Amino acid sequence: MEQTLKQLTNLALGLSSKTGELVNETIASLESQINDLIVKGEAENSEAALKVRETADKLAENLKDAGVKANELVDTVKTKIEEVLPKQTAA
Repeated sequence: MEQTLKQLTNLALGLSSKTGELVNETIASLESQINDLIVKGEAENSEAALKVRETADKLAENLKDAGVKANELVDTVKTKIEEVLPKQTAA
């Protein structure tokens, strides 16, 4: 009984250790594969790839512009509220 308990404990410890190793190996492998795909994508210069990059750049610029406009709108609304509130509380 005692021997079986020791074996089960050691099995659990070994399994835990091996699982951690496998997870780390899998993560390293995935990172390597992702980096390989990034390099491959960077080397791609087909017309379709150039159009995709151009579209992505335009999208990024549009999102940046939208963020700036949203912040400006928030500031405008905030200013108008601040102008109205003192008038409301004074009345």
